[in-house]
Amino acid sequence: MVMLTDITARKRAEEHQQVLLAELSHRVKNTLASIQAIATQTLRSAASLEAFETAFSGRVKALALAHGVLTQTGWSEAELGELIRQSVAPYLTSRADSVRLSGPPTYLPPRQVVVVMLMMHELAVNAAKYGALSNDDGQVGIEWTIEPHGEQRLLRLHWAESGGPPVRPPARKGFGTTLIERSIGHELDGQATFEYHPQGMACELRFPLQGSSTDLLREAEASAGRSGRISRF
Repeated sequence: MVMLTDITARKRAEEHQQVLLAELSHRVKNTLASIQAIATQTLRSAASLEAFETAFSGRVKALALAHGVLTQTGWSEAELGELIRQSVAPYLTSRADSVRLSGPPTYLPPRQVVVVMLMMHELAVNAAKYGALSNDDGQVGIEWTIEPHGEQRLLRLHWAESGGPPVRPPARKGFGTTLIERSIGHELDGQATFEYHPQGMACELRFPLQGSSTDLLREAEASAGRSGRISRF
């Protein structure tokens, strides 16, 4: 009996190892494919080699951040507010309230984490270059809500800038906007809407959430007694 138990445990460990190796191989392939796509698209839109290096490096760092967050949770999920904080942190100004977050605890699966991290990076970079995070007077408000959508839950995330340089609608669509629209449409089955007001750019991201019943229960318990939260960096 002891021998049979030992063999069974060893076989289960070997099977578990094979599953982990297969999953690791799948993730590595997906990561390499993402990097290749980012490199190709960045190269097409870059005005110079220096511009390519800066843009490509920032996008790869955003991808690495997403993987780092997921590694800490065992590649199970990540909390949306924490993702946004890490994405925007490198671009904060000297003002303590330059970025404000408001929304219920929301957990995203790995596939959505990577895409959301890249979209937040693009919005933050644009704000730091041209918008509210390019001076010490601007502010970015990021709010999200969850609402029923048929048999699914729909996440609405609103990014609103104010106090930065006067905004004009762009003459042509930039790569960051294109990346966000393609990513949310192809990867998340959602939509992105951009508005260019004189006081600041606004963007709304809408996509259905994916999660298990355990995630739903935890969100309901964490949200009980409060409709949302407001935090500062």
